[in-house]
Amino acid sequence: MIDLRPEQGGRGRGIAAAIEGGFAACWFGWAQAEPPGWLVPLLIVGAVLSGALAVGGVVLAVRSPSGSSPMAVARTRTQYYVTVAIEVVLIWAGSALLGATGHDEYIAAWIALVVGVHFVPLGRFFGEPLLQISGVVISLVAIGAAVVALATDSGSSTVAGTGTGLALLVTGVLTLFGVRAPN
Repeated sequence: MIDLRPEQGGRGRGIAAAIEGGFAACWFGWAQAEPPGWLVPLLIVGAVLSGALAVGGVVLAVRSPSGSSPMAVARTRTQYYVTVAIEVVLIWAGSALLGATGHDEYIAAWIALVVGVHFVPLGRFFGEPLLQISGVVISLVAIGAAVVALATDSGSSTVAGTGTGLALLVTGVLTLFGVRAPN
């Protein structure tokens, strides 16, 4: 069921869609580091759609009551901040280690894996199974990107960026329109 009414958790949905859209655009951009030529126009379209999603999310969030976000609950807010802090530390430490050991071709896959894994507890904290599904999909994309980097002479950025961008774009659109995954 599609629900665009601001009073139905609109602020939380809008903020989530804005974040997912913004990061999807970044991932589509990262995918352009070394893609095959045929993929570039599709990545640009993905980035533009992601930007539009981010704007739509901001509009919904601004039009919605402030209490309609799960972040209005102190415990959820704390769980969110702790999860994101752990995510940032893992991304930084893993990326630094990969770079220092000469394995920078795996950095995009590593970051995608950490992002995917962090969606699982966030989905639980926010009561949004869609985030958990997205987290699993992004984690699988990350593993696929690492395999591509291992099996070829290219880095993981094209696969990780395209797959993660697409997963975030789809998750953001579904979130914006209030589509919920079954529990």
